[in-house]
Amino acid sequence: SMLERCSVVIISASAVVNWTVEWILDYVKTDRVAIVGPSSPMVEGIFPVGIIGGARILDPDGVLSLISKGGGTKSMYTSGVAEKVSLVLR
Repeated sequence: SMLERCSVVIISASAVVNWTVEWILDYVKTDRVAIVGPSSPMVEGIFPVGIIGGARILDPDGVLSLISKGGGTKSMYTSGVAEKVSLVLR
């Protein structure tokens, strides 16, 4: 019920992964919507959102090595194997 009253909605990309993003979007009544997080699909037109914020992998082998050692998102950015990127759609 709160989503219907929000003037801005920022959705975690985890909602894409766990298949709840479309359910969330059904309740949004604003066009000021962003999906953010390293698992965001950086593709225009998939979701009715204005901004998608995600990650660009610069060193795929480095990411795999980092993850195999227990590294997470923050360490991907600080080690330089990935960078944050934004796709502004409107």
